[in-house]
Amino acid sequence: MQKDTKWLMLLSGIILGGLLISALWLTIENKNIQPTAPIHIEKQLPGNTWSEMPLVTGAKENAADPKSRMTVEVAYPTVTLAAHPERAAQANAVIKKFTDNIVAEFKKDAADNNLRDIPPEFSSSLSVDWSALLISPTLLSLRFDYSAYIAGAAHPNNTSQVFNYDLADNTVLKTTDLFATGTEPLSFFSTFSREQLKKNMPDLSSKEFTDQVMPGTEPSPENF
Repeated sequence: MQKDTKWLMLLSGIILGGLLISALWLTIENKNIQPTAPIHIEKQLPGNTWSEMPLVTGAKENAADPKSRMTVEVAYPTVTLAAHPERAAQANAVIKKFTDNIVAEFKKDAADNNLRDIPPEFSSSLSVDWSALLISPTLLSLRFDYSAYIAGAAHPNNTSQVFNYDLADNTVLKTTDLFATGTEPLSFFSTFSREQLKKNMPDLSSKEFTDQVMPGTEPSPENF
């Protein structure tokens, strides 16, 4: 009788273990076949404003005017927002206006140049390129590097500008907009840049520093 009881207990344990393993397996299987929540690229912003991660790609425009001896090569970004095409159109219009202003300023400077006194092998040229510093659902930070050469000049002028744009408000941000109210960033940038330039350009003479670095690092919005 005792032997039968042991076998009965062993058999019960095996059956109970099997039931527990089956239950656990069904739980895992059910968990695995549960539909996953959809992944949204949108997020809700304050004020119930919806935005999505923009797709930023490159575009180019090239133009040449043999009569004016002038060539222009402009690379610029275009923004795509699948769910908000109207917002993308606004951003692209502002970006295009920004690069158009660079081109217009160059053409004005080139047109003011007297080509009659310049050998025909010399011509004016503008090259504009860009890179993305930050792309987010609400903000774009783009760097534009451009080189403008006016026929007859000793060398081209190389310039960099950072374009900060608020996608939600369709607004180009000024330098002061990037800091808390009451903060004076321009004086900080001026002092910091002068210190760094002096440190990284030890061979620069005092006259060159005074004539070139000091004006170019004045605490003005144009310099920063």
